[in-house]
Amino acid sequence: MAKQPKSKKSQFLESIHQAVVIRMLRMIERNGEPITCAGDMNAAKRGPRAIAEARMTGMTPGEPDVRVYLPNGELLLVELKTEKGRLSKAQIERHKRLAEVGLPVLVVKQAHPLDTALQVGAEVARRLGYDDWKFNTTAAIAASDVLSAVGKGA
Repeated sequence: MAKQPKSKKSQFLESIHQAVVIRMLRMIERNGEPITCAGDMNAAKRGPRAIAEARMTGMTPGEPDVRVYLPNGELLLVELKTEKGRLSKAQIERHKRLAEVGLPVLVVKQAHPLDTALQVGAEVARRLGYDDWKFNTTAAIAASDVLSAVGKGA
């Protein structure tokens, strides 16, 4: 049997993983759960002026992709990676600093955005005191919505 050529790129960009996770978290919030979330695009392409403005206004290299605000002031920080993605030097340094101040970063590395959402959803469920599968259906709906919107199908 002939060997399959190895793909150098992931099938799904990290931004798609993030879009699915944010969609799922917003659906969970709209369903009445006591959370809210925010996402960052630190890796977005910017020109020199935009880079300077971003730094002046507080954008920090290596900051996690997703923040989930939970009850009692708890903060879940999530870094998303595709199956081939690696943490940058800035991410390693920033995550270390965040852990030093009591804010560890959950690094989620998955091939498919649905698996990413399932892992993040399980962690949110666990922190809310639910079984880890509580948000599986929400994750699946979010993945289907986003992947259909970008033409990748579910």
